[in-house]
Amino acid sequence: MVNHLAESDKNKPRSFQNRNKVFLFFVNKTERHLHIIWLNFIGDPVIYKTLGPNNALPIITYEQHPWVFEDSQTGDRMLGNGQELFYPKQDKKKPDQPIVILLTYPLISLRQRALQVIRDSIEEIEGLEVSQTPFTLLNDIVEVLALKETALESYKNCQKVANN
Repeated sequence: MVNHLAESDKNKPRSFQNRNKVFLFFVNKTERHLHIIWLNFIGDPVIYKTLGPNNALPIITYEQHPWVFEDSQTGDRMLGNGQELFYPKQDKKKPDQPIVILLTYPLISLRQRALQVIRDSIEEIEGLEVSQTPFTLLNDIVEVLALKETALESYKNCQKVANN
């Protein structure tokens, strides 16, 4: 397989050819529906499955195939065994035994969490009561709403890639 990547994409996380199979068992330890996302050979995200709260998913993948995990509604990144970007590694001593990957919330600041709550309660920028909102908070909210829109676009792009 020949990869024709732009110079800017060469450092982008992506899958590489590998024959070492890895058995994984993703366990969603959050109260959110999470997209289990594989990064393909050019680094595009492909939604493999959406996993409900406290559910598990067994899969067979390969070493050097990265995975990321996102809240299906907000696009917020979650962690797989404490990592935002998870690269599977076969356990050489137990190659046929699945490796359990716990999907959890990242540790974020109280400020970040407050902005997430505000973001989730406001549908769009027009819904803000500008005259009653401090300017610095207003800037943060606009930034978070823009990220929400970016996450929605990313999800739509993932769907297009998955359907092709």
